[in-house]
Amino acid sequence: AAAYLRPFLARVRRAYDITVDSQVLYYAKLSIAPTYVSGMQAHTLASSTLNDFVNSKDWVLDATVESIKTLHFLLYIPAPEHAPLRILDTQGMPLDPAAFTIADWGGVHVMDPPEGLYEPAAADGAAGPGPRITVEMLQGPMESWLTSLRRLLAIDPGPSPLRVRQLPDVDAGVTEWQVRVLERAAATGRIRSARQTLDSLRTLVDSIPNMIVSDGIGAAVARAAARVAEAEGAWSAGRFGEAVLAASRAQEEAEAAFFDESMLSQLYFPDDHKMAVYVPFFVPVLLPVFVALVREAQTAVKARAGHAG
Repeated sequence: AAAYLRPFLARVRRAYDITVDSQVLYYAKLSIAPTYVSGMQAHTLASSTLNDFVNSKDWVLDATVESIKTLHFLLYIPAPEHAPLRILDTQGMPLDPAAFTIADWGGVHVMDPPEGLYEPAAADGAAGPGPRITVEMLQGPMESWLTSLRRLLAIDPGPSPLRVRQLPDVDAGVTEWQVRVLERAAATGRIRSARQTLDSLRTLVDSIPNMIVSDGIGAAVARAAARVAEAEGAWSAGRFGEAVLAASRAQEEAEAAFFDESMLSQLYFPDDHKMAVYVPFFVPVLLPVFVALVREAQTAVKARAGHAG
């Protein structure tokens, strides 16, 4: 699988830090039941049901964490009772290949089980004789996933209204000018994110007058601002690769300052919470003092009234 994606990822990593991981889910049931169509001699799923294809309730898949975006690319092999499985388009015709893209989530490729995949193990416990998933079998799914990945990264937005014909790069799957467009978009987004984080931090500090900002946070803010200026300068000069690196560091510094533990502890310790904590300590001390002051005031008033009489 890595052999199919490595050339593409090697170029795209200039704009995005991409890591690849895999997992296998057994007995992954669909949340929707396929419909058998005798005319096709296959089970089918209509295009209107594809939004519910991913069984989020039972399929344990990695999710997006904080600022790390996770894209999923599924190779679904149906159970024997649902094979072969076809995906129908809006006109009721089977898609070839049986693959589709889910916006902001990933892509899905449905592949019929190879012959012998579900054969039971031999009586002596040895593995069954049937073939398993080979690298050659993954060529179709990889092509589908690469198409979905290009769409999700906005590399292949669709036909141009100017009717400009684009020559593809058959080796890497992405041309040099498309990578530069990715770098420019990535730098722009990260500069915007760093600026918004710094602005949110300023608003937070202004909203809590008693908030203590440590020297470490101040230094992180200064570094983030310097990186933003560096990224904007590189972007204006057309050095988008340098802009991506500087903007990424600016975003990291800004988020490190905003989510610093000392800032968060003060954020969740407002003034009313302070009153609730400190009042039980000071009231027992202040109450006798207040009572004594009242008594002294009453004594002074009586003494003054006696002298006046």
